[in-house]
Amino acid sequence: MHDRSTTFSQPLPGNSRAQHSEGECLIAPQDTTTFNYSGHTARSGLGWLQGTVRGLLLHNVLLLNQQGLPLGLLHQAYWTRAGGKD
Repeated sequence: MHDRSTTFSQPLPGNSRAQHSEGECLIAPQDTTTFNYSGHTARSGLGWLQGTVRGLLLHNVLLLNQQGLPLGLLHQAYWTRAGGKD
């Protein structure tokens, strides 16, 4: 498995630090997305998603305030899986 992961524990450049009031609830929704590149046979470094489907996976965690407005990206990771059917 090849993993590229980024966690933002330090503020990013350009005053992107999220600010919130004490007692305000923050929401951290997350989602994993698959990218199907089976039609791109010349690509290298792709893993297996399912059966003979080749591609990669991406997982994001956002930070939202109580009103649902985005405050930033907390975590992002993409990876490939070994194995599958040739």
